[in-house]
Amino acid sequence: NNCVVRSSLEIDADNTDELKGKQVALPIGTAAHSDFLAQIGHFGLAESDFKIVDMTPVDSAAAFASGEFDMVCGWGGPLRRMKEHGNVLLSGPAKEAVSGVIYDVTSTPSSFAEANADVVTTFLKVTSEMNTMYAEIQILCTKLFPSTQEWTWKVQKQSWPLWHLCQLKHSFLINGWVNGLQAI
Repeated sequence: NNCVVRSSLEIDADNTDELKGKQVALPIGTAAHSDFLAQIGHFGLAESDFKIVDMTPVDSAAAFASGEFDMVCGWGGPLRRMKEHGNVLLSGPAKEAVSGVIYDVTSTPSSFAEANADVVTTFLKVTSEMNTMYAEIQILCTKLFPSTQEWTWKVQKQSWPLWHLCQLKHSFLINGWVNGLQAI
């Protein structure tokens, strides 16, 4: 997850004070919100410096694309869409140093796990299979398409099925995960 600033504002890590008073869409109470707080704190800004709208990443990506917000925060597919219209202030090791690393955790009360061992076992099995598939697809996509900006239409057209899988891997895997859980 990360936050994206509208390109036309020409704001980057060197002039973040220009973000004061800007309107930001983000999902309050999520990892994206925590990341936003860490990043603005790093740049000497406070939450009160912004006009914040609580919005899902999917909705904020669409609104950002139509010019409604100055900054948006999200993850996954919506974040990729956000980046089409803006730039991140921090990325890679610099972002990790400020925000840390985010992990997804699945937990349940032990009483539920004990009473529903078959459900928990199926859930963990399907989740493990999807994680493995995601890693394999990620490696394949990185090898096949190291830079989406360098493709020609001919290359995209000839390798469309693989390129499409690489672009939609998150949706593909979520659907596989959900379908696998329907057996429960």
